[in-house]
Amino acid sequence: MSELSRGAMGGIREYGLQTLKWAFLLNAGAIAIILAYVSGVVGKSQGAQLSTFAPVLKALWPFAIGCILVVFSGAAAFFNFSYAEAALPSAETLHNFLGPNSKPWPMAKFQQQDETLIDFYKRFSWKIGATRNIAITFALASGLFFLYGVYCVLGVVL
Repeated sequence: MSELSRGAMGGIREYGLQTLKWAFLLNAGAIAIILAYVSGVVGKSQGAQLSTFAPVLKALWPFAIGCILVVFSGAAAFFNFSYAEAALPSAETLHNFLGPNSKPWPMAKFQQQDETLIDFYKRFSWKIGATRNIAITFALASGLFFLYGVYCVLGVVL
């Protein structure tokens, strides 16, 4: 069961990382494509001024915010996995738990000595849920900013 759980957690982690990579790539790629287009047109046309493309360049801000939100989402995901790991017993205490004279389930890494497991989860588990929700919210917001950026750029160009 532990091996299955580890595989499932690895898959979830990989899906999350791939989602963040794609969200960042979408936003940063949109910025790069638009800047490459503007620089190509300005470079080829003798009479073209960069100020002509100011509305298009101003429409890039949603993509920049999308990139920043991906970074914040990744940070929240890091804290989520760190908190989840801290809520588990250490490898040493689990090894000692297997002994014939073992006591009840070993304490979590961040559990205080005088704290019951239920009190620990009441005190600590909200951090796991909150960081997960923050990571998901920022990742979704990054996608929404990408869509809004496309809308802004198309509104300027068309």
